[in-house]
Amino acid sequence: MKKTALFLVIILLCFCNITMASATYTPFTLRNGYYWGMPKEEVLVLAREEGLGPNTSKGEKVVSFDNVPVGDFSVRMLLSLDESLQLDSIYYLFPGVPEDQRDQVIAMFEKLTQALADVYGPSEPVIIPLLTIWKLPDTRIELTRGPVWGIDGMRQCVITYKFDVPVRNGGF
Repeated sequence: MKKTALFLVIILLCFCNITMASATYTPFTLRNGYYWGMPKEEVLVLAREEGLGPNTSKGEKVVSFDNVPVGDFSVRMLLSLDESLQLDSIYYLFPGVPEDQRDQVIAMFEKLTQALADVYGPSEPVIIPLLTIWKLPDTRIELTRGPVWGIDGMRQCVITYKFDVPVRNGGF
Protein backbone atom coordinates (compact mmCIF):
# COMPACT_ATOMS: atom_id res chain seq x y z
CA MET A 1 0.00 0.00 0.00
CA LYS A 2 2.82 2.40 0.89
CA LYS A 3 4.54 1.66 -2.42
CA THR A 4 1.33 2.41 -4.32
CA ALA A 5 0.81 5.70 -2.45
CA LEU A 6 4.44 6.69 -3.05
CA PHE A 7 4.06 5.82 -6.74
CA LEU A 8 0.91 7.99 -7.00
CA VAL A 9 2.65 10.90 -5.27
CA ILE A 10 5.59 10.65 -7.70
CA ILE A 11 3.21 10.57 -10.69
CA LEU A 12 1.33 13.57 -9.28
CA LEU A 13 4.56 15.54 -8.78
CA CYS A 14 5.69 14.74 -12.32
CA PHE A 15 2.34 15.94 -13.66
CA CYS A 16 2.62 19.18 -11.62
CA ASN A 17 6.13 19.81 -12.95
CA ILE A 18 4.95 19.28 -16.54
CA THR A 19 2.00 21.62 -15.98
CA MET A 20 4.23 24.30 -14.42
CA ALA A 21 6.78 23.97 -17.21
CA SER A 22 4.13 24.52 -19.86
CA ALA A 23 3.00 27.74 -18.11
CA THR A 24 6.42 29.35 -18.46
CA TYR A 25 6.75 33.05 -19.05
CA THR A 26 6.66 34.39 -22.61
CA PRO A 27 8.61 37.61 -23.25
CA PHE A 28 6.70 40.68 -24.39
CA THR A 29 6.55 41.24 -28.15
CA LEU A 30 5.08 44.18 -30.02
CA ARG A 31 3.73 44.71 -33.53
CA ASN A 32 5.11 42.03 -35.82
CA GLY A 33 7.72 40.59 -33.48
CA TYR A 34 9.83 43.33 -31.89
CA TYR A 35 11.13 42.05 -28.54
CA TRP A 36 13.30 43.39 -25.72
CA GLY A 37 16.99 42.82 -26.36
CA MET A 38 16.49 42.56 -30.12
CA PRO A 39 19.74 43.63 -31.86
CA LYS A 40 19.62 46.75 -34.02
CA GLU A 41 20.28 44.77 -37.20
CA GLU A 42 17.23 42.58 -36.54
CA VAL A 43 15.13 45.67 -35.74
CA LEU A 44 16.02 47.16 -39.13
CA VAL A 45 15.31 43.88 -40.98
CA LEU A 46 11.92 43.49 -39.26
CA ALA A 47 11.04 47.12 -39.99
CA ARG A 48 11.85 46.56 -43.68
CA GLU A 49 9.74 43.39 -43.72
CA GLU A 50 6.91 45.36 -42.09
CA GLY A 51 7.13 47.93 -44.89
CA LEU A 52 8.44 50.72 -42.65
CA GLY A 53 11.09 53.06 -43.75
CA PRO A 54 13.31 54.71 -44.28
CA ASN A 55 14.98 54.97 -40.90
CA THR A 56 14.87 58.72 -40.22
CA SER A 57 16.98 58.74 -37.04
CA LYS A 58 20.24 60.61 -36.76
CA GLY A 59 21.87 58.79 -33.83
CA GLU A 60 23.10 55.26 -33.38
CA LYS A 61 20.86 54.41 -30.39
CA VAL A 62 17.52 55.45 -31.93
CA VAL A 63 15.72 53.99 -34.93
CA SER A 64 12.89 56.22 -36.17
CA PHE A 65 10.11 55.68 -38.69
CA ASP A 66 7.43 58.12 -39.84
CA ASN A 67 3.87 57.32 -40.94
CA VAL A 68 3.62 54.09 -38.94
CA PRO A 69 0.02 52.86 -38.72
CA VAL A 70 -1.29 52.47 -35.15
CA GLY A 71 -5.04 51.89 -35.10
CA ASP A 72 -6.69 54.82 -36.88
CA PHE A 73 -3.57 56.97 -36.60
CA SER A 74 -0.33 57.51 -38.48
CA VAL A 75 2.49 58.08 -35.97
CA ARG A 76 6.24 58.44 -35.64
CA MET A 77 7.72 55.30 -34.06
CA LEU A 78 11.01 55.60 -32.18
CA LEU A 79 12.84 52.43 -31.18
CA SER A 80 15.41 53.16 -28.48
CA LEU A 81 18.46 50.95 -28.03
CA ASP A 82 20.61 50.41 -24.95
CA GLU A 83 24.42 50.68 -24.74
CA SER A 84 24.86 47.33 -26.49
CA LEU A 85 22.48 48.45 -29.30
CA GLN A 86 19.63 46.19 -28.23
CA LEU A 87 15.98 47.27 -28.14
CA ASP A 88 14.87 48.55 -24.73
CA SER A 89 11.97 50.94 -25.43
CA ILE A 90 9.47 51.93 -28.11
CA TYR A 91 7.73 55.28 -28.42
CA TYR A 92 4.67 56.09 -30.52
CA LEU A 93 4.44 59.85 -31.06
CA PHE A 94 0.93 60.75 -32.17
CA PRO A 95 0.25 63.80 -34.37
CA GLY A 96 0.46 67.17 -32.63
CA VAL A 97 -2.65 69.31 -32.28
CA PRO A 98 -2.73 73.10 -31.74
CA GLU A 99 -3.30 74.19 -28.14
CA ASP A 100 -6.68 75.74 -28.98
CA GLN A 101 -7.90 72.29 -30.19
CA ARG A 102 -6.92 70.41 -27.03
CA ASP A 103 -10.30 68.65 -27.02
CA GLN A 104 -8.96 66.55 -29.92
CA VAL A 105 -6.00 65.45 -27.81
CA ILE A 106 -8.28 64.62 -24.88
CA ALA A 107 -10.53 62.53 -27.17
CA MET A 108 -7.45 60.80 -28.63
CA PHE A 109 -6.15 60.09 -25.11
CA GLU A 110 -9.48 58.56 -24.07
CA LYS A 111 -9.66 56.43 -27.24
CA LEU A 112 -6.08 55.20 -26.77
CA THR A 113 -6.70 54.50 -23.07
CA GLN A 114 -9.65 52.29 -23.98
CA ALA A 115 -7.75 50.53 -26.78
CA LEU A 116 -4.80 49.76 -24.48
CA ALA A 117 -7.15 48.60 -21.70
CA ASP A 118 -8.84 46.26 -24.19
CA VAL A 119 -5.46 44.66 -24.89
CA TYR A 120 -3.67 44.84 -21.49
CA GLY A 121 -6.54 45.05 -18.99
CA PRO A 122 -7.16 47.78 -16.43
CA SER A 123 -4.42 50.34 -15.92
CA GLU A 124 -2.60 51.04 -12.66
CA PRO A 125 -4.14 53.68 -10.39
CA VAL A 126 -2.44 57.01 -11.08
CA ILE A 127 -3.09 60.41 -9.53
CA ILE A 128 -1.95 62.41 -12.58
CA PRO A 129 -4.80 62.71 -15.14
CA LEU A 130 -2.34 63.15 -18.04
CA LEU A 131 -0.76 59.72 -17.49
CA THR A 132 -2.01 56.13 -17.65
CA ILE A 133 0.24 53.16 -16.80
CA TRP A 134 0.08 49.41 -17.38
CA LYS A 135 2.64 47.07 -15.78
CA LEU A 136 3.34 43.72 -17.39
CA PRO A 137 5.94 41.16 -16.20
CA ASP A 138 8.80 42.76 -18.19
CA THR A 139 7.19 45.85 -19.71
CA ARG A 140 5.91 49.19 -18.48
CA ILE A 141 3.45 50.91 -20.80
CA GLU A 142 2.74 54.61 -20.37
CA LEU A 143 0.20 56.70 -22.23
CA THR A 144 0.73 60.43 -21.76
CA ARG A 145 -0.73 63.61 -23.17
CA GLY A 146 0.85 67.01 -23.05
CA PRO A 147 2.98 69.53 -24.92
CA VAL A 148 4.93 68.50 -28.00
CA TRP A 149 8.58 68.62 -27.00
CA GLY A 150 10.29 71.56 -28.68
CA ILE A 151 7.16 73.01 -30.33
CA ASP A 152 5.26 75.74 -28.50
CA GLY A 153 1.49 75.72 -28.68
CA MET A 154 1.12 72.06 -29.72
CA ARG A 155 -0.13 69.06 -27.72
CA GLN A 156 0.07 65.34 -28.41
CA CYS A 157 -0.30 61.82 -27.02
CA VAL A 158 2.66 59.45 -26.61
CA ILE A 159 2.63 55.72 -25.88
CA THR A 160 5.86 54.38 -24.37
CA TYR A 161 6.69 50.69 -24.10
CA LYS A 162 9.72 50.27 -21.83
CA PHE A 163 11.65 47.15 -20.87
CA ASP A 164 11.14 46.92 -17.12
CA VAL A 165 12.57 44.11 -15.04
CA PRO A 166 11.30 44.17 -11.45
CA VAL A 167 13.95 44.49 -8.75
CA ARG A 168 14.22 41.26 -6.80
CA ASN A 169 14.79 41.01 -3.01
CA GLY A 170 13.88 44.63 -2.36
CA GLY A 171 16.86 45.83 -4.40
CA PHE A 172 19.48 44.45 -1.96
